[in-house]
Amino acid sequence: IPVHVFVDETRPRCQGARLTAWELGQSGIPHTVVSDTMGGHLMQHGMVDMVITGADRVTRTGDVANKIGTYMQALAAADNSVPFYVA
Repeated sequence: IPVHVFVDETRPRCQGARLTAWELGQSGIPHTVVSDTMGGHLMQHGMVDMVITGADRVTRTGDVANKIGTYMQALAAADNSVPFYVA
């Protein structure tokens, strides 16, 4: 299955731009670092098949907490009928 990962910068510490992009590169997975706000645009133009995000916290009941930008990605995914997963 051909895969290309759009990696959000993940502000304010830029983990996506520094760590995630590096790990993908080390694994030979094609990727592009994009600004945090670009995800919605990519989804709107049909360039995203699914969103996978991590979480800073997961409760016993399955609720998740993450950085503020994740909420906007979740809304954009819902608005564009893109599946949204927390891994």
